[in-house]
Amino acid sequence: MRSFRSRGATLVCLGGAMLTWQWLSMRSFHTSFTLRRTSTRHSRNCRTASQRSATRGDPQYQASTLLVATEADLASMTLLQGLLNHSAFDWEACGASKWRARSIQDEVYLWHRSERLSELNGIDEEWSSSVRPLTDMIFLSRHQASSGKPSLTVHPIGNPRRDLEPHGGVAGKFSPPSPRLASLLRNLVATRSLEPHASLSDFDVSFEATHHGPLVNTPAAFVEIGSAESEWARIDAGACWAETLWNALSGSEAVEDDVLVVAGGSHYMPQIKDLIDKHPELAVGHMLPSYIFQDASEPVLKSMVCEALATTVAAHPHAKRLLLYMSKKMLKLAVRQQVMSAVESCEPSLGPAVAVVNTAGQLAEKLQPMRNHAT
Repeated sequence: MRSFRSRGATLVCLGGAMLTWQWLSMRSFHTSFTLRRTSTRHSRNCRTASQRSATRGDPQYQASTLLVATEADLASMTLLQGLLNHSAFDWEACGASKWRARSIQDEVYLWHRSERLSELNGIDEEWSSSVRPLTDMIFLSRHQASSGKPSLTVHPIGNPRRDLEPHGGVAGKFSPPSPRLASLLRNLVATRSLEPHASLSDFDVSFEATHHGPLVNTPAAFVEIGSAESEWARIDAGACWAETLWNALSGSEAVEDDVLVVAGGSHYMPQIKDLIDKHPELAVGHMLPSYIFQDASEPVLKSMVCEALATTVAAHPHAKRLLLYMSKKMLKLAVRQQVMSAVESCEPSLGPAVAVVNTAGQLAEKLQPMRNHAT
């Protein structure tokens, strides 16, 4: 298990450690029952004959989303069971431990693996070579924190510091952040507030900062149940995430003009949750917490900032502008100056312009002209 330390608190959030044989035997009946029931409709393989575009913004665009679960993680198996039990997806088996949702116009797949999620570098290429290229990926995972607070979280993935040991993936490398990050959190907040999910009223719902692998080239996100074993097995938490994912994946996918990238803030980024609630037109990319800047040399900091911006652009090729949110309260002046220098050095190669904002008010002012233009 890997952990981050910030102000004396230890945060642990990965794909999960290997389960004990005792736990596997306890879950075997439930999993095998679900798999047998779902496998009544069986397709020879997951490959389709679709000729539609996989480029967001193209009139012929068709999303191809892969959900990845692992038996090495109790919460992941809870999420897998929740999805397979959600009848609206109308899953059909299309290979060993693979399913396809029959009821969604876009392509949505589910893959059950045995490895720890953080170790699945290049899993998108493995899938694409045998099925079809992916537009995005969602990893189903546990979240663990020393606070033990029940939580439902979503976050982009990557290892910001090239000078620190990677937590899965590769040191200093980011995966493109899923364009669905903001919509996933909005949908999760809305779903958790409904009466069928009242049992989860004590669960926090939040983002997390970018902080671990695996490394993939496809835009990706982790969705998680936390923060202890008692929550990882909560069937109601798995059902809430399944309904959230149904709402997010069965609806139309917006292409936002403005994408927020964050430099500074706490691990759970509460200010960013507030901002996306106030600005439903805003997408979110990578989020770099304050603690990751501590003791970073200038070259490491520059690499980290530029990598976060470049991979966010890769995930949002039609974005007209990146908004770098850098609160003065969260980063010291010297660090902010180094971040600004890094932005100036890499902005010419990005494509869209980068606008730096330091407050929620400044962000609203930047978004207002775009909102007026849209109306």
